[in-house]
Amino acid sequence: MFVPGLVSIVIPAWKATWFESALQSALDQDYATCEIIIGDDSQDGEIARIVAKHRQCSRWPVDYNRNSPSLGEMENIASCLGRASGEYIKFLHDDDILKPSCVSKLVAAINQHPDIVMATSHREMIDVQGRRLPDHEGSAPLFDRDSVLHGHDVINFEAGQPLKFIGEPSVVLIRTTVLRAILASGEPL
Repeated sequence: MFVPGLVSIVIPAWKATWFESALQSALDQDYATCEIIIGDDSQDGEIARIVAKHRQCSRWPVDYNRNSPSLGEMENIASCLGRASGEYIKFLHDDDILKPSCVSKLVAAINQHPDIVMATSHREMIDVQGRRLPDHEGSAPLFDRDSVLHGHDVINFEAGQPLKFIGEPSVVLIRTTVLRAILASGEPL
């Protein structure tokens, strides 16, 4: 089922160290309609315990699946995507956190132009206490304002750079239909 406007926050989890902070940041999003899809590839029950603790107070559905045996990162992601019903996919790795307005801002950006298929954001690195670290070559913003880039321009730019400016999967929001078409084509992401 495909639900217009819904954002599926996909968390392919395998370590519990910072998972609770990641999950809480997903639950704290100010966007109106989300679902949280969790694939638990861990070796113990800690992620399941954290999900149970937070699921009951979530305003959105939390779809949790314990993978046994572990699937590995790519298969875990594929399993999560197969359970997602949103118009958009928002990735969130278990050691990342989202600011409360992250999803709403990315959805607003992607909806400004119907031909935009993916939106990304500036990422900030933090230390283990959650304090912001200074930007470095790989995390410094390329633009001082929101910008629309064409796919071929991004590919050409990235090909000549030692660091990839799009960043980790957790900065991406993508239209589900586009992501599923890419995956069905067999092309690498």
